[in-house]
This record gives sequence, structure tokens and C-alpha cells, in this order.
Amino acid sequence: MEQEINLDELTDMNLLQNLLDQTEDIDDRKAIRGRMQEIRSIERAKRDAKLERLNNSRQEMIDERQRKAAEHKARTLAMYDQMARSAPAGGKKTMDIGIYTTGQVTPPSSPSINDKGLVEDVLQQCKRSAEERKKKILESYSVAARSGPAGAMTKDDPAQEFIRQRQQEAEEDKKRLLKAYDYVSRQGAGPKQVVLEELKRYDVDPGELVEDPRLKKVIGTTSFRDGTSK
Repeated sequence: MEQEINLDELTDMNLLQNLLDQTEDIDDRKAIRGRMQEIRSIERAKRDAKLERLNNSRQEMIDERQRKAAEHKARTLAMYDQMARSAPAGGKKTMDIGIYTTGQVTPPSSPSINDKGLVEDVLQQCKRSAEERKKKILESYSVAARSGPAGAMTKDDPAQEFIRQRQQEAEEDKKRLLKAYDYVSRQGAGPKQVVLEELKRYDVDPGELVEDPRLKKVIGTTSFRDGTSK
């Protein structure tokens, strides 16, 4: 090499390749190749570190969704359990929405829910929460899919499988809420009640869930209109 060059200061692979093409000295060519290999190793380490950060972020996001789904389910069941135990069989039942919204029992001075319209509002709110949770899961999957390098997500990717399971659980929760609402609406005039065991025993028929080929997600076939489930 006619001009003394400090290879340790060079990081441009194209420049190093040009130097290699113009150099005939065996030792100089060996040094250039060594520097190129060193740069490749550094870049590979950077890519691996970035991929690891993305995977960790994705796992944290999945764990957070799982925690919120479990908390939502526990509060919903606790609300219905409190309603079932609020009065003896045949008595006037009351629903404490504070258990669902805050996880805490409403103080005795606060009014409880015993009107059909308010019960319907609570059930509608539960349904909306399930829909919003499913929407957020889909958005998180979309972000995770865009953040990883090409080919990082596969058909059997555990994160994708977990998200699909969460989607199906959300649909099953919605079916149970609709079942509970249908149970309330069929009680006729007077105070309404939702029996916790009725909600727990309701099994979602696999035929009520269908696969949406456009979004590759599970959706429910039951609609909800005119105050009754169809």
C-alpha cells in the first residue's frame, strides 16, 4: 500500500472493499480482510442486541395483556358473585359495579344497582371492555409484527399463538356476558339477578366462533341488538 492507512479507524465496508480491490500486497490484503471481518462481527452483535431488546419488549407487552385479562375476569366474576350473595334466594338482588371498576366493594352509603336499565348498562360496559381489550391485543400484535426483522415471526411463533388464545378467551368472556344479560332479560318485571353459577356453567359452543381469514383471528357469530342476544 502506497499510503499509510489506519485500518482501525475505517468502518465503511465499501471503502475497505475498494482498498482490497486496489491492493496486491498479500499482508495488506490480509489486514483489510481482517478489518472487514471485525466490522461484520460488530454489526452482527448490534443486530442481535436490538433483536433481543425487541423480543424482551414483546414479552413484557404480552405479560401485561395477560395480567389485565386475568384482572378483568376476576373482577367480573367477583361482581356477579357479590350480586348472587346480596340477598337470599328469591330476594331483591343488588349489583355493586364498584367491584368491577375499582376492585373494591362500594361503601354502604353508595347506591347499588338493582334496576334493569342499570344492569343492562353494566353488562354493556363489560362487553365494551372485552372489545377494547381484544382491539388492543390486535394492535400489540401488529406492532410486534412490524418491529421484528423479516422472517422473525412464523406460523408457530409462541407470541402469535398466545395472542390468538387471548382473542378466543375474550370472545368466550363476551359470550358469557351475553348469556348473563339474556338470563336477566328473561326474568320479567321486578328486581333482576344474575346467578354466578349460571355464568360459570355456560360453555361456549365452538360453532359460535368462526375464523376471520382476513385478520386471522377468532370472532363471535352471536350479535347483540334490540336489547337481546341473537
